[in-house]
Amino acid sequence: MLNINNYKPITKNITIKYFVEYTNELERDPDFTNIHQLPRIKGLEDAIQRMFLLRKQNKHNIAIGYEITDNSDNKIIIADDIYNLECYTDTNEEDKLLDKISKQSELITELAKENELMKSFLLKYNALDRFNKEMKGW
Repeated sequence: MLNINNYKPITKNITIKYFVEYTNELERDPDFTNIHQLPRIKGLEDAIQRMFLLRKQNKHNIAIGYEITDNSDNKIIIADDIYNLECYTDTNEEDKLLDKISKQSELITELAKENELMKSFLLKYNALDRFNKEMKGW
């Protein structure tokens, strides 16, 4: 039995079914024959985690959703889904990591420029042999 809160339980026998779908191709077939559905989704958190895994595998047309069904007459009470999830960012953590990667990329670029300046300085003053000897510990 599903409880909304401790005071008013839902009395109907209901089933909640979660689903995760995807395609390997960029476009869905008009008859939806290329859509694959993952089995045994345990809950919303499981659906979201599997969606993230599909995104890492570069799958397309990723969709997650749920259906709440009345078991007495097998009718859908509520159904909802969201699709094209490969387009959305994962979380704030992903945004933070992208910022960190961007800063590291800028630092690498600056260090590469500094390295080139150092090399040009050493070549200009014919100090490259001396520098290499010092680096080897001679």
